[in-house]
Amino acid sequence: MIKALVRKLISLLRGKVEQSPRIPEGMRVYAVGDVHGRQDLLEDLLCQLVEDNARRPPAQVLYIFLGDLIDRGPASAGVVNLVLDFATRHDCRFIRGNHEEVLLQLLDEEAGDGSTELARMFARIGGRQTALSYGVPEPLYNGWNFDVVGEMMRPFIAQAHIDFFLAMEEMIVLGDYIFVHAGIDPTLPIDAQDLRKTRWIRTAFTNAAGPFEKYVVHGHSITSGVDMHPHRCGIDTGAYRSGILSALGCEGAARWTIQASTPEC
Repeated sequence: MIKALVRKLISLLRGKVEQSPRIPEGMRVYAVGDVHGRQDLLEDLLCQLVEDNARRPPAQVLYIFLGDLIDRGPASAGVVNLVLDFATRHDCRFIRGNHEEVLLQLLDEEAGDGSTELARMFARIGGRQTALSYGVPEPLYNGWNFDVVGEMMRPFIAQAHIDFFLAMEEMIVLGDYIFVHAGIDPTLPIDAQDLRKTRWIRTAFTNAAGPFEKYVVHGHSITSGVDMHPHRCGIDTGAYRSGILSALGCEGAARWTIQASTPEC
C-alpha cells in the first residue's frame, strides 16, 4: 500500500498521466494511422469518421494524420490529393512521418553526396511506388541511377505537395495526450524530445513500461490490431499489406477505434 502511494506521488511530481487521460473539454479528435498509399482504404475510413462524428453531440472536431501517407502502397499522390481536399472542409493537422522525411531529403537540392544512399533507402521503403504514383513512367524510373533519382523526380511532384510535406508538424499536444508519428524517448520530458527521433523510434519506446508525461498516440510500428496500452496506443495496422487502416477517436476520457478494410474475395 505504502509503495503504491509512493509510486503515485513520484509519478504526479513528474507530471505523468497515471490514468484517465483526457482530451480538452469540448473537443473530439480522430487520429488516422499510417496510410502508405492506400487511397481506397483512406476514402472509406474518412467517410466512416465523418459519419461517426455526425452521430455524436456537437463538438470541436479535429482530424490528426500521424504521418507516412506515402510509399509502399500504389496511390501516394492520390492520398495526398485526398487529404488536401478533405482539409478544405474539415479541421486537420498533419504529422510528418519518417517516409515524408526521406522524400523531402531526397528532393532537397542540397542533399549532396548523401543523395545516392537516400535514393537506395527510398527504394527499400517503397518509394518506387510513390514515384510511379506521381506519373514517373516505370521504364524511366528503372533506368535512373540512384544518384539522380531525387533530381529527376522533382519535376513530377507538384510544388503544393512539397509545401504540404514541409509544413507537417513534429508532434501535437492536446490536454493529456501527445500525438506523434513513431513515439517518444521515454527518458526525456516532452519539451526536450529529439524531434527527428519521434519519427523513427521503435522498441526503446514500445518496450517502455510507462507511465509517460502524456498519453501517446502513434503509428510507425505495425501491429495486427490497434495496440492499446495504459499509457500509449499504436494505430499502424499495416494498411499497405494487411488491407486494414485504423483510426482512434478520443473525447474526454473516452477512446474508440474505427477501421476500414479491404473486402475479402
